[in-house]
Formats: sequence, structure tokens, C-alpha cells
Amino acid sequence: MSKPRRPELNQTCKSVDLNVYNDSNVFAIYTKPSDKRAPAIQSEKDAVDRELGLVLPLSQDDSYVLRIRLGPPSALEKREFVGLSSGHLDLSSGILISGESSLRVPKKRFRVEVRSFFPQNVARWQLTKANDRSEKLGAYYRRTRPQQEFPEWLRWICWSQPNDDPGHEAQWRCLNSIDAPKNAYIEFLVCLLKPSRTKPVSKVNRNGVSAWDTRCPEVCPLGVVAPEISPCEIDDEYDDY
Repeated sequence: MSKPRRPELNQTCKSVDLNVYNDSNVFAIYTKPSDKRAPAIQSEKDAVDRELGLVLPLSQDDSYVLRIRLGPPSALEKREFVGLSSGHLDLSSGILISGESSLRVPKKRFRVEVRSFFPQNVARWQLTKANDRSEKLGAYYRRTRPQQEFPEWLRWICWSQPNDDPGHEAQWRCLNSIDAPKNAYIEFLVCLLKPSRTKPVSKVNRNGVSAWDTRCPEVCPLGVVAPEISPCEIDDEYDDY
């Protein structure tokens, strides 16, 4: 039986969504040395130093839904992100890998920007860091979107963890069950951009792990739907709450 064809990012197909299996407490994207005679990657720090990888901390070991985009983020993606990190990758090998997933990409050197989104756990942690009101997620949504219905992913979080919606805990605890979200949502976005000598990149610690910059959007994000990913593929994620 032939192997399934690896997805490809190019000028015709400028974004690809992947459901990435990951059992590590970091988010990592990396590539292979383009020169077969080059030494193998020895560590995360070695990969980052050679522009063959970017590594970012997660709040726990998590699989995730990842969007790879050739070019800048869309207007929606710019509004919705909570965390941002950047660096450079030499993708001369033509392969970009994350977890157990990979795709073909243009054989170039890129500036790479990584953004995080709700409902990813690390985005929720980033919100607590960036929100100077020290608000829980439910309170943040109610303040910035008064009288608006909760999106399905937020309903699931508040039902699973009623303390995330202070003052409304009893409302959630009286529900015996609710339906799991019907959509998959983008949790990380990787944008491949033209290299830059002037734009700063994120700080990297001695282990090769890059820092996140965090922000609290003025209005609580609603989540970016990943239409190419079946929600059946991520059922286990919601079992973790």
C-alpha cells in the first residue's frame, strides 16, 4: 500500500490545516538539514542555533490543531491571537515538521511567526498573564461581549470547569451534560514570511526555547474554525477537561 501524499504549501495552496499529535510540553516546528552531509540535529538548542527549528513552551502536553500559512495572517487571525513568537527557519530541505505531521513547503529561508488561539490551553494561560484585571475566561467574555451567547468551546470549558465563569457556577453545575463542540478550532498559526534583518525575533533561553509575547484582545476572541479538520479527530482533547 502506498503512503498517503504529504500535503504541500505553495502559491496555489497558501494554507494547510493539520491535526498534530503531540505528547510533549513544548510546541515545536522543525526541518531537516538540506545538505545530507550536514551533522544530525543534536538537541533543541542545536536546531534553533542552526535555524532548523523553533521551540515554544506549552502549559501541558497537548495535541493541537495547526494552520501553516504562506504569507501574513488574515484579518481574523490578527484579531484573535493571544500569544506571539518569532524566529527564522531555513527550509531549504522543503519539509516542515510538527509533532508527527509534516508538509512540503517552498525551499527557502523564512521569517516565522507563531500565534496561539483559544481554546488552546497555553492561550488561556497567556490570557491570565496579559489581562491586568486578573479575570477568569468567562468573566472576560461577559464583560467584552455582553448579552452574547458563549461560543461552543467556551460553553464546554465553563461546564467542565465552572469556576472559570465566576458568579455563574451554579448555572453550569446544574447541567448534567452538554454536547462537545461541533467544530475544530485553530490553536496555533505558523506564518512563513520574507526574512528580515530589521524586525526583532523572540528571545531564546539556554535550552533553545523561545519566549511568548502575550496580549489581551480588547474583545474576547470567538475562535478560528478549522473547516478541514473533523471534530471527531479531536474528541480526546475535550476529554481532558
